[in-house]
Amino acid sequence: MKNEFRRQLKTALLIVLFLFMIGFVASFFYIKLTHKDVSPSKDSISIHFNYSDTIKVDSSLPISDTLGKTITVDQREEKTVGYIEIVLTNKSDNDATYQLLLSKEVVEAKELNEHYVKLYLTDSSDKPIEGFDKNAAVTYNELRYFNKKPSNKLLYEGILAPKEEKLFKLRTWVSDSYSISNVFEEFQFSVGLN
Repeated sequence: MKNEFRRQLKTALLIVLFLFMIGFVASFFYIKLTHKDVSPSKDSISIHFNYSDTIKVDSSLPISDTLGKTITVDQREEKTVGYIEIVLTNKSDNDATYQLLLSKEVVEAKELNEHYVKLYLTDSSDKPIEGFDKNAAVTYNELRYFNKKPSNKLLYEGILAPKEEKLFKLRTWVSDSYSISNVFEEFQFSVGLN
């Protein structure tokens, strides 16, 4: 009688365990088949530049903020000021958060102090982007470090709507507060996307 009860209990437990496993597997497949991923993939935003992702400025021609904020693509060819156009495209069907990051690079000449490197970010219509509004140009050292990549500075962060494309213009120059000397100095950084 005792052995019969144990056998029935064991059979009942195996049936319950088997039904539990079937339920678990069925739930897993149901969730997998009906779940739609709403987060954009890492490749959902593309970035393109009109020339290069790198800007280099040198100490040979410090200019005022008034002139710096009007730098054009033609003036970039002189190599003393920087100008690039950045195009971001959200290829996904969802909103995508992005950060434009700057990464300082090694230069061959003496490195120019980043306190003299001025930046100005606008949209495609030359309207200042948030943080650069009120006609404020910022220096490279004023930008905050990006927590996830501490060697990078955060230029701008925002959200792109599904299938949205956004163009930025980044102008860079050496501040007129820099005292020209006989020592040639350079500063170079690249623009990236997180």
